[in-house]
Amino acid sequence: MPGLPPDPPCLRAILAHLKRQVAETETIGIYLRLQRDEVRKALARASSAPTRAGTPQRSEPQQHTPLASRAHGG
Repeated sequence: MPGLPPDPPCLRAILAHLKRQVAETETIGIYLRLQRDEVRKALARASSAPTRAGTPQRSEPQQHTPLASRAHGG
């Protein structure tokens, strides 16, 4: 990578920062995959559960109108 400083202390600091960033990114990735798996399980349970009387099942999430557009008649 061009533009890196030549002195070892600065390079060590950069390396430590990059290691922290990689660790945080991996942690976030693991957390998001766990959340995704839980949502998939919940969706599978909800899809296989009998529909309650008067409550139609929806295959797509509802779209919510932002509060600002509601205030302006949108």
